[in-house]
Amino acid sequence: MFSKADSLACDLPLSWTRSTSHSVQKEAVAFKTSRMHWISLAHIPENKDFNDILAQLHAGYPQGLLLRGCSAAIAHELAKVGFEIIPIGQEAVIDLKKPVFKNRNLRQSARSGNRHNTIRRVELNQQNRKKLNRLKKESRHGGKPQLKNLFIDTFSPHTQCFVAENDMGWNAAITFSHVNRYKAQAELLLRKSCAAGGTMEALIEQALKYTREKGYHFFSLGEVPFEIKHSRNQPLKSRIACKIGKAAHFAYNSATLYKFKDKFSPNWQPLYLCGYPNISIRTLAEMAIRTNYFKLVIFQLFFGRKN
Repeated sequence: MFSKADSLACDLPLSWTRSTSHSVQKEAVAFKTSRMHWISLAHIPENKDFNDILAQLHAGYPQGLLLRGCSAAIAHELAKVGFEIIPIGQEAVIDLKKPVFKNRNLRQSARSGNRHNTIRRVELNQQNRKKLNRLKKESRHGGKPQLKNLFIDTFSPHTQCFVAENDMGWNAAITFSHVNRYKAQAELLLRKSCAAGGTMEALIEQALKYTREKGYHFFSLGEVPFEIKHSRNQPLKSRIACKIGKAAHFAYNSATLYKFKDKFSPNWQPLYLCGYPNISIRTLAEMAIRTNYFKLVIFQLFFGRKN
């Protein structure tokens, strides 16, 4: 599989981070009918070899193992040891060595956001965590069932947070985590409906500046699910999942999310769902339930469209 040198440079699955802990800390979501265990979140010691991590997970969950948000490099290596892999979305990865705000409209949006807000980095102490949780509830989608197990919404020493605020308090926030010494990854993107235009652009501009100064090479804006490059060789399960996701655009509009993230001229990288020994339709259904996606669709179907 991976050499030790390659494993340190390789991207981890989404919402897996490198940490200063001496042991692997993970959250495993058990699927009852398919008997799979999805490792949704994990904090991995900085120098721990990916081979060792995978061997440990195999030993702990011999009946079935699921990893989401895997890069092509990870997915192809997992395929060699018996995992089924299916493309499920794309990741927006910004190269910090290149100018991002060269587009005039993007610069103007960021300037507008800066005029109406003070952008600053905050420590996620107890008081600010309460403010962030309050912002979640007051954000544009705060009244809907919240997606879960898809991003880090707890806080570790590596979690960074920038907020946009004015006299009325926090209007928006972005949190990001440490994937490895080369890459930071956005986790939460929160914005009140009343926030001025350009607020998120101004936040992202400051987050990119900060991570560049800290020596990172890449900043991930995270995943856009269901938006994949079409090909005749695309697995049937992938086509089914993406068609269902696009049909439920009233609940989760991946096309709009793609359009927003594409403004920052990222490198779009394919993301894979990887399952051992396979990924059944039942597994995909259980994932929709355990992420709250199914609940969100039902809520929007019966209540959201009336607003």
